[in-house]
Amino acid sequence: MMKKLRDERSSGGDIAVMKSEIHKMEMRLLHLRRIQEKLIHDMEFCVARRDIILDKVMSKFKKDPKGQHNQKVIFCKRLADQKLKIKQIAKDTKKMENRIFEQECQIKDTLDKCNELQTALKMMEDVIPNVDQKIMQMEAIKYHNLQALVFKQRKAKMLQDIKSNRYKILFTSEAAISEEFQNEQILHDYLKHVMERTSQDFPLLKNNIQKIFLTLEIL
Repeated sequence: MMKKLRDERSSGGDIAVMKSEIHKMEMRLLHLRRIQEKLIHDMEFCVARRDIILDKVMSKFKKDPKGQHNQKVIFCKRLADQKLKIKQIAKDTKKMENRIFEQECQIKDTLDKCNELQTALKMMEDVIPNVDQKIMQMEAIKYHNLQALVFKQRKAKMLQDIKSNRYKILFTSEAAISEEFQNEQILHDYLKHVMERTSQDFPLLKNNIQKIFLTLEIL
């Protein structure tokens, strides 16, 4: 889970890639719209030019009735050319509109996927602290159990040494044992107090200090 989160945050993560693709598609969309504007402008220019040609021809017809036939042929040819050009521009404009629509749909789909990934990432970020906390708790329990096992093994060995007369008893009387126990308890409480103060002064060492607390509980 942690690795996946790091991958999502990195420049090669899905979200970063999608944002890059969205930017590229937006730039292509802007380019297509500029082409569309130029095509519309060219079509408007052709229509205006056709009207100008028509006005000029009609004026010449009125001034030179004898040349009407030749002028009419030329006029029809130019008019046909203009119609073809306008038709082609209209066709190209329609294609451009379709491409723009497809590009807009693609951008929308990519944005939706990006939003879904961001939502999933947010959910992961909310869950990870709890997972980390559980992992630390499990590690602390594991450490506590290990220390308890080691302590029991040492205690068992010491008892075996006593039975085998390999261990010299330092405190032979009950009073001496009680006094030593009190001294150990004072030292234990002092160590616990020191670690509590250390935990307050150095919160970043919380996990390591917790292990020491667990060890003190065993003793």
